[in-house]
Amino acid sequence: QLNYKYPQIYLNTSTFNTAGNSDGQIDSHNNPGVAWTDVRDDTIGVFSSTDSEFIARNNAGYSVSRWGQSYNTGPTLTANANINSANIKLYINSTDFFNESSSSADLVGTTPATPGTFQNNDFPNFGTTVFKTIALASLTQNAYNTWASSATLISNISLTGWSNFGMRNSRDTANSAPGATERNV
Repeated sequence: QLNYKYPQIYLNTSTFNTAGNSDGQIDSHNNPGVAWTDVRDDTIGVFSSTDSEFIARNNAGYSVSRWGQSYNTGPTLTANANINSANIKLYINSTDFFNESSSSADLVGTTPATPGTFQNNDFPNFGTTVFKTIALASLTQNAYNTWASSATLISNISLTGWSNFGMRNSRDTANSAPGATERNV
């Protein structure tokens, strides 16, 4: 389990924070015997603005949790803004790897049905193009961890509206089912 708080996007001159349902976790859990692809490709999940993890797990049944974050960058940025650097930072409270810590935390784009708000039906709206990744074993607890600037990360920042990002476990992103009793966050 990886717990985090205080998601932020840092630009050269501005810092953006999330608020309300603009960040949270969406889960897809199923009973033993349900195929990995049925869980991973679910069309609806269960949203929680208080939970904070992204997992791919096989512990008597597959589970996938994805975490979304939306930043209202439009009111601050202008349509002609030139962004040449942007970092996503998460404060990591704790990590818990059980039988597997070789996966990564993948930063991806999201397209929530309602800009700025995540809901149950947004589970399938997490992209598979990885903007940046950090190995789970490299994350620092009780500190901000930075997903550094990349061209794809910058291209996902809206100059006129909401900038939407998501975090997926690399097993989820790559569609690689976790082994028996494997839990990755």
